[in-house]
Amino acid sequence: MYQAGLNLRQIDEVNYQDRWRFESPRWAGSDSLGYLREVSHDGAVFSNEAAAAYIHTGPATSHRYIRCPEGLLPRLSHESEGSGREVYVLWFNGVGSIRCHGRDYGVSDLLVFPELEPVAFLDDGFLFRFDDSPTTPADPYRLHRAEYESLTATELVVRSTFDVYRDGDKLTYVKEPCSMADTEAMFFLHVIPVDEADLPKNRRRWGFDNLDFRFPVSGVRFDGRCMATALLPGYPIDYIRTGQYVAGEGRLWEERIPPAR
Repeated sequence: MYQAGLNLRQIDEVNYQDRWRFESPRWAGSDSLGYLREVSHDGAVFSNEAAAAYIHTGPATSHRYIRCPEGLLPRLSHESEGSGREVYVLWFNGVGSIRCHGRDYGVSDLLVFPELEPVAFLDDGFLFRFDDSPTTPADPYRLHRAEYESLTATELVVRSTFDVYRDGDKLTYVKEPCSMADTEAMFFLHVIPVDEADLPKNRRRWGFDNLDFRFPVSGVRFDGRCMATALLPGYPIDYIRTGQYVAGEGRLWEERIPPAR
């Protein structure tokens, strides 16, 4: 009862404050949500955007919100023991940070747990299955290494401070070698559509979609490199402006990406 109320309350708040958000092409075309709809999971799904999963996959699956990652495993274990069903974690990339104890948490903070077994590496997220008796230690960068190796099959659209690769509706930002200082500035990502009517209503007067992000939310450091992912809207794109900036100081670098051929 509490969980249903929590979901419905957040949905009501989103509908009142930001109606377009979960009905936007980003969610309607989500690879992760499509996977959940196609593959039936008889269990609970913990997620950093449980409302989106609830809205697009229905109430048949129990949806739970991720709070601080360091307190996640006891919640997963309690859910598993209490229900006797499988328990999953679905982490969406680039949807805002989980801030606990003064810092932002991203998917890399989940990958350190050997109890989280990768099930699917999706265009806009990761799906894990909870296993309270893991037989192998976690490699926190296993999925990111696989993603990095797959970049050779995608299109390099920017060669700059960060190289940017495009694979359909996904952009991957890579820098090697990379330091923490390289990722402290905000990344800006402005998408200019072919038809302004495709923009969310609150962006139409600006003429572009603002998908700015911070590296701790969408990125990870491993093997001396930095890599971050961002999901583009599903509508036809005229061009993209992207780079990094520091508030009050201006842009550190900026590039324009033409539409994919």
